[in-house]
Amino acid sequence: MWEQFGSKKLQLVSTRGVGWFAAHSFLWPEAYSSAVLTLMGDGLTHPETDGIYRKGMGQPMARAACPIASAVKRGLKGSVSDIFKCSTDDGMQDFEACL
Repeated sequence: MWEQFGSKKLQLVSTRGVGWFAAHSFLWPEAYSSAVLTLMGDGLTHPETDGIYRKGMGQPMARAACPIASAVKRGLKGSVSDIFKCSTDDGMQDFEACL
């Protein structure tokens, strides 16, 4: 499905990073009480990510066709498909601005 975003960069978040902050929030709950954390990693396109994966793993990333997402985008124009459009258009930083 990621391929359908074209050249749009998506933020990648490491599960290791999420786990680190989750563990710390349990170890020191007073420090994280009512805190809002934004975790973001590299912003990469699908081809950029595939290149990095190939370099590290010696093979391309696995891909699978996503007919369900394609059908939803075509069948629900004016609703769910707009979320995908919002994600691919540059400058759309929030859902309200996308509308």
